[in-house]
Order: sequence, then structure tokens, then C-alpha cells
Amino acid sequence: MASHRICFVSLASLSNKKPRNRQKSHLCQDFEKEEMGIDLKVGGKVKKTKRTAPKSDDIYLKLLVKLYRFLVRRTGSRFNAVLLKRLFMSKINKPPLSLSRLVKVMEGKEDTIAVLVGTIC
Repeated sequence: MASHRICFVSLASLSNKKPRNRQKSHLCQDFEKEEMGIDLKVGGKVKKTKRTAPKSDDIYLKLLVKLYRFLVRRTGSRFNAVLLKRLFMSKINKPPLSLSRLVKVMEGKEDTIAVLVGTIC
């Protein structure tokens, strides 16, 4: 268990003047890590919310989620994790992409594969 030492320093000691009394023993205290702060209920104050599954009933989307959950768990690939997160997104956050825009984005990147989570219009 780590213990921390906290010392309270007066402003006089920070200036160029020498302090008159150098008794620091009553100003320094040892604190154990458990004694500091307050105990919150399990989970803290604010819950972090994010989707863990798609809201859609689309069976093909659910199959993709099943596949990418497996890939994230087994490979540890950041790309697969991002793709899985985007599969959970709402319809508003998956705007359609036109084919002409996709061509413009992929100019000069002919040897790479483009991945889009959304619709192509």
C-alpha cells in the first residue's frame, strides 16, 4: 500500500525572505491512500453510456456484429474495433456516401480497400 506525504507550505517560504521558524513537523502529515477522498457507490457518479449492440432487427447486421465481435476479441485489431463501433451507430451517424465522393476519396489509393459502414447512394 502506497502512502503519500503532503506538506503545507506558507507563502513566506516561497519568497526570498527566510522564514523565522522552521518547524515543519506539525505541517507535514502522512496519509494512507485509503483515507483520502470519499467512497462513491460502485461505478462512480456518472455512467459512461455507449451502445453495445445495434438497435436494428436486421439479421444481416447482427451477423456482421457477431463476426466483428469475434475478430475484435481474437485479433486485437484496432480497425476491427472501430468497425464494430460503427456498426452500432444510429442511422443519423451513418450518412450515405455517393459513389462519386468515394472515387474522389480513393484517388491515388488504388492498392487499398475502402470500407464504408453505411449506404452508398
